[in-house]
Amino acid sequence: MEKATETLHQLAAFLRAHEGIRTAQYSALEADLPGHVGNMLRRSRSDRGWSQRCAAQQLHISRAQYLRYESGVAMPRLHTISLWSLIFGAPPSVLLSPSRYGQNERAIPPHFFRLSQWLCESPTLVFCDTLQQIQRLLDLPELLPDPASCCLDDHLLEEARAEVMSHNLYLTVGANLRLVRQMLNYSQEEMANGLGISTSHYLSIERGDVTYSFAMLPRFSYAMQLPPLALAINTRYYAARQALSTRYNTALDLFECVADDLKESVLDHIVGTMTLYRLSQRQR
Repeated sequence: MEKATETLHQLAAFLRAHEGIRTAQYSALEADLPGHVGNMLRRSRSDRGWSQRCAAQQLHISRAQYLRYESGVAMPRLHTISLWSLIFGAPPSVLLSPSRYGQNERAIPPHFFRLSQWLCESPTLVFCDTLQQIQRLLDLPELLPDPASCCLDDHLLEEARAEVMSHNLYLTVGANLRLVRQMLNYSQEEMANGLGISTSHYLSIERGDVTYSFAMLPRFSYAMQLPPLALAINTRYYAARQALSTRYNTALDLFECVADDLKESVLDHIVGTMTLYRLSQRQR
């Protein structure tokens, strides 16, 4: 908790040194956002080989609700996308990559979400060994991250998923939002204006007693000039995402070094490695 509070103080200092809360015409920024998010949901599901019903079950929502999200009719809730990011290994901001919010996102190779089990379920040793195998086979630069930075044990992932599904994430985000606001001496009205919402809605977010659209995540980031997940820093979800982000970025680094005609073979090798690993675990 002390580390989290220290980080929030650093974020507040960053904000003071810049222009403070920014405002935007969010209706224009987000005009096509549901469609972009829906397309990315479809892409991740298809890469994994899941039906829409299977994807809905994994996200703990009805198939009808999932269809609304994938077709761009509605925006998913923040907890649904947070759970998606723990299942597919990619940060939530990836879903914004085709939109106006996603200017700084790295391009995702075709069929990249086939790697989701490797990113989310492989022990650190398996993850690092697979990287080393590919680097040796293709004579690629050394990309091995510090094992401690990508360590993701089952307990952490389970705790992060439980935290997200119980909606406790909203409580922590609300508390951190209030703390940063108080550090900066902003009124609730100023915060609400920066986020493009009513003061009553902002108060509900700060109290953590309401679920809200995933679109609020890029609004927090834009209005307050914070990293997208900064307001979740003292959660199990944040800890899991830090490890997953290291793995995700390392995987993107790897594919940037692989020739286009070899990318599919590398994908097959990684998926095959995970299949063999799971079989070996069942036989024990």
